Amino acid sequence: MIACMQVTHYPDGHGPWWTEDILDPTWEQVEGEISSMLRDAKPLVWLLKHRDQADADLLAVTGGEGVYHIQIADAESNWMQAVNPQGGDEMVEVWTSDQGFTTQARFTLPLAETLSIVKVYFEQGIPDGQVTWTF
Repeated sequence: MIACMQVTHYPDGHGPWWTEDILDPTWEQVEGEISSMLRDAKPLVWLLKHRDQADADLLAVTGGEGVYHIQIADAESNWMQAVNPQGGDEMVEVWTSDQGFTTQARFTLPLAETLSIVKVYFEQGIPDGQVTWTF
């Protein structure tokens, strides 16, 4: 179902960045890459349904070290993000290198929940129906 996993690296938390493509990843590879994400040096993991299409039919995880943000783009490039009902309005740094990314805590998740949501997408190619998604 997942044709390619893209992992973005920032050596020492700085540029220049580079992206590693892992073709036809196993769940163990996906789980390992997400579990080892770092908010500065390895802040992005994308799961692509189509190897040559990085703007639709994908799931993107940003963050690391216990703080993760999940987005899904459908076939028409409409993006949704997972909502954490226990999160609040306080701002959280999710990605700390390069351009970085900060969002409200209600759009961040811990590792266990992140892996659970990603596994549904990995296995079924659809957003986890137990999660609230917002545009």
